[in-house]
Amino acid sequence: MPLSVAIVGSGPSAFYTAEALLKSDATCEIDIIERLPAPHGLIRYGVAPDHQTTKNVSRSYDRIAGDEHVRFYGNVEVDGQISLDELKAMYDAVVLAARQQARHPGRGQARRHRFRRFRRLVQRPPRISRPAAEPRHQGRRRDR
Repeated sequence: MPLSVAIVGSGPSAFYTAEALLKSDATCEIDIIERLPAPHGLIRYGVAPDHQTTKNVSRSYDRIAGDEHVRFYGNVEVDGQISLDELKAMYDAVVLAARQQARHPGRGQARRHRFRRFRRLVQRPPRISRPAAEPRHQGRRRDR
């Protein structure tokens, strides 16, 4: 009997999870459940249209979604139309691969603040001390 897995969310992490399950030795039936009508999460909704090289990864996601053991269910909101407990009862495993929606204002603010600070520290370009550059042609007239 195949292992039934529900993946909540359809962004990159969901498709990488589905791909890993398909490549594993276990036989799996995978249902990808998404709140939005179309899959691919940030690749579809968060990348600018002129960044086609970044969006090319969607082809590999389409290949995974086209597998006979993978089904996509769009317009389904977990904890709205179906509860997480209901999913746990229906599937052998439930993978939460969706961005967490803040339901209560202020909840989790400290954790998000710490992460944003960490991210700024990591992504900041290195500080290199250089002498200040002298502006050229300052105080001089250019004759033509």
